[in-house]
Amino acid sequence: SVRALNLIIGAFTLILIYLLAREVSGDETVGIIAKALTGFMPMFVALHGAISNDPLLIMLMTASIFLTAKAIRDESGLRYLLAAGWVTGLAILTKTTGILLVPGLIAAGFFVKSRSNARFLPAAIAIFVASPWLVRNTMLYGDPLALKA
Repeated sequence: SVRALNLIIGAFTLILIYLLAREVSGDETVGIIAKALTGFMPMFVALHGAISNDPLLIMLMTASIFLTAKAIRDESGLRYLLAAGWVTGLAILTKTTGILLVPGLIAAGFFVKSRSNARFLPAAIAIFVASPWLVRNTMLYGDPLALKA
């Protein structure tokens, strides 16, 4: 059922939280603690036991933040940042709240070793991935984020 899919998405989210905490702190114990604290939160369990698009949004946002953190710490970080752009675009498609990740992509572009003209590419990729939905919203509601609806 769809609830089982949300449970699988929740498991992937916990793995990504572990990887993110380990990447940022450099300590495996911090990753385990972060994963455990998140996994035992009552709201996390409730959201992933219900039928909703929120678990997918949480997973995609966590993946984008993990890839962005990996991009900043890695020598060839641009490829991680481009992947974060794709994942951010998918997050925007899931729920417009995902657009909150775009400023972080732009800021991370200044920390990643790359040519200066590639700094805004991850944000452009995110908008490109989400553009069919944003265009649809503009045509239907007169607003790309459909805030009026």
